[in-house]
Amino acid sequence: MRSSHWPRFAPRAQTVALIAELTSAQFERTAVFEGYGALTLRSLVRYLCSHDRQHLAGLQWLLGKIEATRAA
Repeated sequence: MRSSHWPRFAPRAQTVALIAELTSAQFERTAVFEGYGALTLRSLVRYLCSHDRQHLAGLQWLLGKIEATRAA
């Protein structure tokens, strides 16, 4: 990956840094998340992790398709 692509990851790094500083009490705070209803911050972070894993799974599938095409 070219170094020019790395700035795109800065927002995610900032999110991770913010989450790393949260206290247990902050993780238990609740808010209403549109489409999901009331959630704790802990639940929202779990949702974000699941969302990222779904993107990674899609990329793994795509890489598999590319490799299969090249091997054919």
